[in-house]
Amino acid sequence: MSEGSSVPVSSGPAPLADTLTLQLHEQRQRVQNLQREVIDPEDALEESLLEISVAHEALRVAQDELRIQQKSIEDLLEQQRQHDVWRERVSSLLPLPVFVTDRAGTVIDANSVAAALLGVAEAGVLRKPLTSFVDDADRRQLRQVISQMADHPEQQLVITLKPRRGAAVQVTLAAFTDPGGDNGHRQYRWVAVPTRSLEPGDPVQPSDASAAVFATLCRLPLEGDEPRQLLARVAALGRIAVPHATGISVSLGSPIEPEAIATESEFAQAVDGAQFEAGEGPCVDAYNSGEVTRSPQMTLERRWPHFTPKARHVGLCSALAIPLQQGPQTIGVVSLYAHEEEAFDTGDVRTAGLFAAAVGAVVQDVRERESLRKLGVQLEEALQSRGEIDQAKGIIMARHGCSADEAFARLVMVSRNTNTKLADLSARLVRATVRPSPAARP
Repeated sequence: MSEGSSVPVSSGPAPLADTLTLQLHEQRQRVQNLQREVIDPEDALEESLLEISVAHEALRVAQDELRIQQKSIEDLLEQQRQHDVWRERVSSLLPLPVFVTDRAGTVIDANSVAAALLGVAEAGVLRKPLTSFVDDADRRQLRQVISQMADHPEQQLVITLKPRRGAAVQVTLAAFTDPGGDNGHRQYRWVAVPTRSLEPGDPVQPSDASAAVFATLCRLPLEGDEPRQLLARVAALGRIAVPHATGISVSLGSPIEPEAIATESEFAQAVDGAQFEAGEGPCVDAYNSGEVTRSPQMTLERRWPHFTPKARHVGLCSALAIPLQQGPQTIGVVSLYAHEEEAFDTGDVRTAGLFAAAVGAVVQDVRERESLRKLGVQLEEALQSRGEIDQAKGIIMARHGCSADEAFARLVMVSRNTNTKLADLSARLVRATVRPSPAARP
């Protein structure tokens, strides 16, 4: 080999080592990747479970909200029908003639007692002018009252009805505007109380007060009073219906542990307190037995050894207790008290029984309306909770730059870890984030 010839440079062991090192690094990387792939399924499973949990929580919140909204809408749509059912229930309970007319005075509904009084079938009363069942001498007066109902929604007059069969009957008509007419059309409800009994031989009794009482009972639940206020008004009406009573109380539930109670005098309060303290008495027996309990002479009473002395002390001489019924169940008692012995005659017992039957229907309607009110509150709370959850999601998105789903996932995780309801957690986050405006700061 000559001196000037070139000799190729061998790659030598160093480049080979580099190649092997690179290959070894790649193999290690592959091993690490394989190791990560072995762990990844568990992480993926955990992430999947979290996603499922988040989706399940979101679905549960949405379903709860939808369920409450649907129930509320159904009940609110049913509310008007419930009022119509209430009016029909009262009309059927009252053994008094009840007519419903349109604003022109044409009969659009009547109960069976009204039909019997007029001597016709129920269908025979409908679509006829109310004046056609009235004595000729009273028709002009009735037409005037009908024309005045638009400006004076409560009217009362004494007229003579002419049945198709039987003798004429003088009645007191108490009329009021019924706000629950079909399709919002104005209609009038007329309660007729005979000025003399329908039964031959019974004494003539004044009926103006009774007509007003039962007309008021027909519309009482529609006026929107709170339950306790309504019971107080019912007690005052009972005093008008049965004027021989010195005091009246209306209680719901057991008189020993009443849910609610209302009286219209201190005397009635004292008698109720004596029964509560003694654990016995006429209203206790009426509630427990579901039957009318009458004590004409408290001085001779032997049924309640603990209550009778207390009753005498507060001046109670006679009592009449009538259970409030809701179907077969006794839900309360109407109690009438008097300072005089033998204060309540057969007519008072009949009127009080009629009054108690109407009050039972009033109470049932009030309870239905109270249930609707509570449902509305629940719906409002659900809507507020949903809004706070959305606000909380927005706060987390702004703080962490994440998506809405990721923000909700964070809320769910904290809710589970702290055992806190999602709605409560969201409300706390919103309250903690809200700060007073600069103008409101001192």
